[in-house]
Amino acid sequence: MKKLWRFGKDLGKSFTSKGDGGHPPKRSARDQSLQELGIPRSHWEQQARNDQEQWESEKLRMQKEEEREMLNQHRTNQPPSNFYENRRQINRQDSYEVHTETESWTNGAIHHERYKAAELSKKLDQEFSVKRKKISYLKDFPVEQFWRLCVDKQYQHDNGPAFIVDDEPSFIAGTKRLFNAMLDGLCIEETHRAKKLTGQYFEQMHDIAIADTYRKVREGNKKEKFRLGYRKYDNNGRTSRFGWDGANGSKSGLKELQEKYACRSKNQGGNGDLRYGDKGHPVGNNCLDPSLDTYYYRTTNSTPEECLAIANTIIDKYYAEIDEINNKEEISKSTNDDDKLTAIVGCCQDLNQAHLFYDGNIRTIAFGVLPKLLLENGFCPTILHDPNILDGYSIAEIKNAIREGQEYFRSLCSSNESQ
Repeated sequence: MKKLWRFGKDLGKSFTSKGDGGHPPKRSARDQSLQELGIPRSHWEQQARNDQEQWESEKLRMQKEEEREMLNQHRTNQPPSNFYENRRQINRQDSYEVHTETESWTNGAIHHERYKAAELSKKLDQEFSVKRKKISYLKDFPVEQFWRLCVDKQYQHDNGPAFIVDDEPSFIAGTKRLFNAMLDGLCIEETHRAKKLTGQYFEQMHDIAIADTYRKVREGNKKEKFRLGYRKYDNNGRTSRFGWDGANGSKSGLKELQEKYACRSKNQGGNGDLRYGDKGHPVGNNCLDPSLDTYYYRTTNSTPEECLAIANTIIDKYYAEIDEINNKEEISKSTNDDDKLTAIVGCCQDLNQAHLFYDGNIRTIAFGVLPKLLLENGFCPTILHDPNILDGYSIAEIKNAIREGQEYFRSLCSSNESQ
């Protein structure tokens, strides 16, 4: 989902789709936010320089280790023991290394991959045509427009998606597969296989969305699949990060994220959180100070078990808040609905900002978790203009974007009824 920023092997560089050589813009909306919040520019500039120097030193050390290991292998004529696995543990930022295949993409293989994705997409359309009839909000939604529920509105045109899928042919097929699976597990009267959202189910939804999905599908590139399951970083002092720019963050959103960091557990030097108590906010516990880096949001290292625990903490709090709202007496429906939407957005954004997967966080939440929670609380689905606002926009801004997306959804249903 990230079009402008992705992290790769060289953590000192950022990769963009506009061919700017990987250099970040001179100034972004986040720069302005940091300046307005009174955070000295020199503070995060020095942090960025330190990170770059640390990475260059680490990369040089790994190269020397590899040379020594290969030399010893040549001398003893013995295969290396667990050197490459150890290197992967050191270099967990390259989250796709273990999934790189020896075979490279050819022009014919690329066309075949696109054909497979298109055929799968047609089958998923047929599944949706049956499943939608059981859901009141979806029974009038046109089947031929199903793809619009599975990709950003900003890439939608009358003649089809303008979303750049050349590098990832299975993207829309994967999100369609996720949406159909989500419909099977809805906890509403129209379905009979209710599946409550849990940390384990959240992981399953992610894997459904990206299963057998290749990335960077270009002629000459090695075949690379997305990694399934929660991220598996070792506790070696390194961190993961993803790009942040004006498109997925705002001043008020950054302020709310900084508040989450301030409300981390007291054991970590935070103030604790009103909602989560002394254990602190799970996002604050799982990220570094957002003011330290201008262009990247950083998370701490976590094992799969820790990621599962973080997801369960966030999801359990969501269900507790929904139960509290439902148990309130003498409250207007509009206030009740607004409170529910706040709880839904809070859950989705916290899961996203915890960044519990190597990749595919946004698609899992925007096209799986969010529609599930909306439908289960009596709301219609939404089609967000840019789901990446879950990265760093405020709760209020995201709620407004959801309402705008719901109006767009209703217009598609209305156009189908009029035909």
